[in-house]
Amino acid sequence: MFVYPRRLVQKQLDELADILGAKDLETVVGKLNRPGDRRMSNYWEVAILHAFSRHGRIEYERALESGKRPDLWFSYPGEETLGFVADIATVSDSKLDRDNRVVEFLEHLRREATKAGVSPGHIFFDIDDRLEGPLGNRTTTLLLPAIQIMPRFLKDLFRPFFRHITESNAERDELHVNESNIRFSIWVDRKRTSMAGRYAAYSATESLQRNPVWSALDDKRQVFGGLPSVIPRGIILCDGDCTLLHSNLKSPFGYHLEDVVRAFLAKRNKISFVVTIGVQMRPQVFGPYKPAIGAKLFVSQTFADKDKLHRLVNSAIASIPTPMRSATIAAQMCKEKEINGGYVGRKMSGTKVSVSSRAFLELLAGKISIDEFNHRNGWKKGQGGAFRQSPFERAFAEGRMMDLVCLDRAHEQDDDWITFDFGGTDPAYGPFRTRSND
Repeated sequence: MFVYPRRLVQKQLDELADILGAKDLETVVGKLNRPGDRRMSNYWEVAILHAFSRHGRIEYERALESGKRPDLWFSYPGEETLGFVADIATVSDSKLDRDNRVVEFLEHLRREATKAGVSPGHIFFDIDDRLEGPLGNRTTTLLLPAIQIMPRFLKDLFRPFFRHITESNAERDELHVNESNIRFSIWVDRKRTSMAGRYAAYSATESLQRNPVWSALDDKRQVFGGLPSVIPRGIILCDGDCTLLHSNLKSPFGYHLEDVVRAFLAKRNKISFVVTIGVQMRPQVFGPYKPAIGAKLFVSQTFADKDKLHRLVNSAIASIPTPMRSATIAAQMCKEKEINGGYVGRKMSGTKVSVSSRAFLELLAGKISIDEFNHRNGWKKGQGGAFRQSPFERAFAEGRMMDLVCLDRAHEQDDDWITFDFGGTDPAYGPFRTRSND
């Protein structure tokens, strides 16, 4: 449920056991096992501690006289003096999402359309927005109902609108809302086949300080209170689903990540350096986008040994495993109460079918139904076609039994393959034949 498999996280914990000590390790593991928004930051904490532990001596959350406990105390190999103290932060767009609530809006839209018998695929929507602040220091807010009134407001609006379309059998219809702080439009066209719409990119950064990255950096600088000024201090900023960290897109009047971090270091000159770590979805020559770590080091003008720090950070970042999923998906999974590392899927070739061992165990344990198992694998009961009917159902109907069952480990994922190889018709299970094929 992190950006890389839980199995790798456990391996990192095992390797950190002797470094952190039993008490600190118990604290870290306790954080990881608690579901919620904080779990993503706890995963990143383990990843960063493990990465730097391979390139020097670390301590975890040593207390300052002020009572503050920065995460990482680092000493370079062969040196007794402290190299630097850093705190690890995970930043997301969650506050922007809460302020704009477009996900909740679309959920209400789909629900009310479906209840009335109107396919959501027939809908096009347009949400208006408001720019706040002068050019160069502004934010974008979508003009949607406040979350406190949204459910009732949208229900009272959408229900009669979609009911009218169904009862009148209208091919097209539209709805426009134009109030002081609520402005959006809905168009229904039965010729449309998929839902679409538009709204402003409210996570675009058009202010150097009014954005999630600056806020996270400014919050973290407080943790160094009481640290002697001669000791370098840094902030390691990790991707908890933050557009500014993992996207290279910029609005015409916006700022890049570099602009924000360099402005922060210029203004908060007690901070020696900032490391940013994003999970970027990079295009491939063939196939879909793949996640990769994108890291950058920003050093203040007054920091002395920049080359030494660059070498260390480059080595530490190279120690972080390749992500298997985006920060967006990982952040959603971290909120789930169930332990869910993901599933490998299914493969079919000749007489063989391979399925997720986790899903198969859940089926045998009664945690999921056979219908759910088939749905996950893209099969439908009783339907023909090589890639629609369940191969287990087909083998049963043909009187074929399994010749071989084996487990194929997928160590780089949180699941394994269980492979079934079906033989020919077996008289123990099927009808007698005029001559055996054996």
